[in-house]
Amino acid sequence: MSRVTKSSVSHRDLKQIGRYIVTESGNRSVALSFLHRVDACLALLARQPHMGRVHDDLRPGLRSHPFEAYMIIYEPMPTGIHVVRVLHAARDIEAMFH
Repeated sequence: MSRVTKSSVSHRDLKQIGRYIVTESGNRSVALSFLHRVDACLALLARQPHMGRVHDDLRPGLRSHPFEAYMIIYEPMPTGIHVVRVLHAARDIEAMFH
């Protein structure tokens, strides 16, 4: 079975995204639905960890995969993936790693 592990920073990213969605939508279920879709995407990436774009420019071994308005930054692992960050795609992602 493929595993998804998350860095403490990516946990924080997802909590902040969830809070933002609740604030903007006024509906907690919208945020929960988003987080369930993120989990489904992460499960797919864990099964196919090399499907993301290589991002050795950020850090050797990193990959990214777009998800809705966000970019999932992760490392392929022998048993799945390790999620490093989940950032809005409009952000300067390169600056977040340098």
